[in-house]
Amino acid sequence: MEQSNNQISLGMYRGIDLFLLSLITCAAELINIIVLKRFFPGELFTLSIAVPMSLIAMQRWNAYGAIVAAASGLAYCVANNGTAQSYAAYILGNLFVLICLLWYLKGGKKRIEESKGLQLIFTLSGFLAVEVGRTLAASIFEKEILSIFLTYIVSDSLNIVIGIVIVMVAAAQKGLFTDQLGYLRAIAEEREQNRKHISTGGYYGDEQDEESDPGRTDT
Repeated sequence: MEQSNNQISLGMYRGIDLFLLSLITCAAELINIIVLKRFFPGELFTLSIAVPMSLIAMQRWNAYGAIVAAASGLAYCVANNGTAQSYAAYILGNLFVLICLLWYLKGGKKRIEESKGLQLIFTLSGFLAVEVGRTLAASIFEKEILSIFLTYIVSDSLNIVIGIVIVMVAAAQKGLFTDQLGYLRAIAEEREQNRKHISTGGYYGDEQDEESDPGRTDT
């Protein structure tokens, strides 16, 4: 992709984008934990946007979405003074969201972008993958796998609903829930076409063609 002096590179744009997504997600994790500790101490449920934000990052940058997933898990553990088990579950476990990259085979990413039904299933599969990953990671430290899995599911029950809403709202915004390579390429092609049209006098030429058209009749 060509770039002029006032344009940033694709790598820099991707880095800034992933940094901002990670920053938003980590800030939300920290705020949610502070609020829960202060107003709902001892509650089993949690508040987290880690999974939907990871899915949005994946939709934009494929496997680079792992950065958001890992960063959100790290923020959660730091805020909670996490144990080794917590770090394993919420960092390694969160990375299991990458299993959802299988959705992108055979043009699946575009279909997800356009279908609310697929967005629902895509989000649910993301939560399921993460819960399985967290369970497997946590099972290194304790062996009650079914109990661990059910605990994660229950604690994330509200997050699943919130996550579905976040993904669907994001998909409704132009360019937000879209593969960025394709999106930037389409924008560049559109600008190039407009530039050529203007440089060849296309706009004025169209008006002249209408005035000189022998078949044109005024009403």
